[in-house]
Amino acid sequence: MSLAAFRFAKKNTWLSIPNPYKVNIRNFTRFVFVLAIAALAVGLSACDESGSVLSSGETPQLEGLRGEIPIGVVLPITGKLAAVGLRMSQGIELALEEINNSQLSDVRIKFIIEDDQTTVEGAVEAFNKLIHQDGVSVILGPASSSAGEEAFPIAQQNGVVALSPTSGASGLSAIGDFIFRASLTADVIIPNSVKVTHAKLGYQRVATIVDSVELVARSSDKVWREALTVSGVEIMTREIFQSGDSDFSLLLTRIMALNPDAIFISALPTDMPNILIQARELGIPYSIPFIVAQVSIDEVLTAGAAAEGLITSASWISTADTPGN
Repeated sequence: MSLAAFRFAKKNTWLSIPNPYKVNIRNFTRFVFVLAIAALAVGLSACDESGSVLSSGETPQLEGLRGEIPIGVVLPITGKLAAVGLRMSQGIELALEEINNSQLSDVRIKFIIEDDQTTVEGAVEAFNKLIHQDGVSVILGPASSSAGEEAFPIAQQNGVVALSPTSGASGLSAIGDFIFRASLTADVIIPNSVKVTHAKLGYQRVATIVDSVELVARSSDKVWREALTVSGVEIMTREIFQSGDSDFSLLLTRIMALNPDAIFISALPTDMPNILIQARELGIPYSIPFIVAQVSIDEVLTAGAAAEGLITSASWISTADTPGN
């Protein structure tokens, strides 16, 4: 899968992107349906059997299949990632409507949606309920890597397939054979991003900002620093904050005094607009680009003019109609 680095800028646009959540989650949910149908078609009791059906390229035999398949969904409907959860829920509802209105079979799917409240504890509780009370064999979610780190082992131990569409921290898929993720992980995206942006911009001295609480941020920051070191780039400072912080002025002031060539952010999408806005208000010039692993158009719109020059990277999307595609 190829990667594309691109810049959000009014005057120097490399590539513009659509909102990924609805499109990607919609397609991802279709895959969940195929997996559930495969399980129903062959009476699966083990994940390796479902894998053989899917990897063979064969379409599961649908003739004669009837009934309703319950699929668990764990999303951040409330909490700091509620906006992300809303877009994801809209995506899965689109897919649900398409699947249940199709003529593929008499099988329908039903989502049992649980709110993890953007907390690890909420995700663990949701997984336990869906598995032990509702008896689902497939769970879509959770959204965050921190939640997945604690919830995935529950699915693995109970032989339930868990598929996260968005968690990007490195290493989580190694938890077991029942754990799957659709999002490219930090160790795949970031080295390519450094390679492309370093060649394009020629930065030599940089600063990093990392959320010390969230797993995906810590994972991304580690890979950023490793990739930058391999490229011979000096990391002048590593500034730390905690997700939910609202005042970034002190760390940004320290960074501004060092005058780096670029600034790398590892944080949840909800924190990025505040960082960008406060950085520009403090006087960090637009000539110093901010570089992040992944961000959606929603965060760019929230940041407004402060997003000028923001650079991010993403997996190639075959259906995107943007100029760089």
